[in-house]
Amino acid sequence: MAHKDTTTMSTGGLQATPELSHQETWPDLSNLLAARLCHDLASPLGAIGNGVELLEMMSGSVGPELDLVGASVRLATGRLRLFRFAFGPSQTGQIARVEELRALLRVHDETARFWTDCRIESDLPRDDVKLLLLGLMCLERALAWGGSVGIFATQDGYELRADAERISIDPALWAAMGTREMPPVPTAATIQFPLFMRHATAQGFAVSCAYDATSVSLKLSAGSGHR
Repeated sequence: MAHKDTTTMSTGGLQATPELSHQETWPDLSNLLAARLCHDLASPLGAIGNGVELLEMMSGSVGPELDLVGASVRLATGRLRLFRFAFGPSQTGQIARVEELRALLRVHDETARFWTDCRIESDLPRDDVKLLLLGLMCLERALAWGGSVGIFATQDGYELRADAERISIDPALWAAMGTREMPPVPTAATIQFPLFMRHATAQGFAVSCAYDATSVSLKLSAGSGHR
């Protein structure tokens, strides 16, 4: 296809702005941006961690200050791994060990108001891990006062279930879960909702959602288009 001539005037003279018709073949740029940010932040965090280890070796003892710095670096490094899985790219066919999923959930639980019980026993596609982590982040919005989340493998997919004495539900956000409609225009705090629905659709999962005063359930059922 020939590019349209969209030459425009600027203060520096003529500036060509050809139409990039090949953009539809590009990968998801938000995925690549997340991967880039996680990659670039991992190196300085690793350097800080190495510096803490050297100080510990030189001093021969560990004080509360170094303990705090070391724990913060480990947590931040783990969060970057979690974000790279949830928001970064994943290639169809990649397999993740279930132990890796459990490790990511432990990292998440360190800063969450709830705890997670993963009942999945076997390795699973990395695309599915991404989807489960995004679903967990959606459920986190409902657990403002604490609770628990169970993650289960079902006959045709997965179920994530949140239980608490009190559930916080934003009807505008959750009404779109399980439908083909996208949630309301997201904010930084709710970006996981449209990402979850988009990834579930891309992977061929049908989503169903149910909630009441003390629980929320997200069910993912693989259809004929499941990858």
